[in-house]
Amino acid sequence: MAIDRCWYFLKKEFSRVEISRADDFDAILRYMMIISDDIVDEFKQYREDDKKSDSRFRFWTYVPSVERGSSSVVIRWRKYTGRGRRSDPVPTSTVKDYQLPISQFYGCTRAEKRAIVNAESRFAKIRKLNLNLLAINRAHNALVDIVGGRDFCESKTLEKTALPDKSVMCESNDVGEILPVKEFTEADRLAVRKKVGANP
Repeated sequence: MAIDRCWYFLKKEFSRVEISRADDFDAILRYMMIISDDIVDEFKQYREDDKKSDSRFRFWTYVPSVERGSSSVVIRWRKYTGRGRRSDPVPTSTVKDYQLPISQFYGCTRAEKRAIVNAESRFAKIRKLNLNLLAINRAHNALVDIVGGRDFCESKTLEKTALPDKSVMCESNDVGEILPVKEFTEADRLAVRKKVGANP
């Protein structure tokens, strides 16, 4: 019976970390998005400065954009053809050392290349953070699965969402008493895994 209690409290601790991690990751991603938006704004400002200073200014071909994913910041570049709003995505399969090589950005001016190199050097840190956050997610999900705490962990996450002012964990005055947890459905499991960026 003592071993059963140990497994219960091990699941409980992993659940506590899981819930805390979800909140912490939300804050981390908010800060990463602010930084990423600043990189995009800086790129656009370089373009405006070039436009004002160069009497023979030629419109720049490339533009970066960022959006928040479930557990990372998604960075995209698009190439505009000059015909209306049509654009083509720049492939990201050639990322090396967390940066897209300048050879991916052909047909642009010298000033535009400088701005792209600057943006990519800053985006590199965001991509590196993305990769390591994904590794943390995978490692922690694996730990929870090893102890068999997935249903316990996810039901506590849902409890917290429904009742934010309550304790996130089942607590008992008697350390030996194990409280029942509510039944957790497959749909609940998929929703939580999607939220933390794990595969279903």
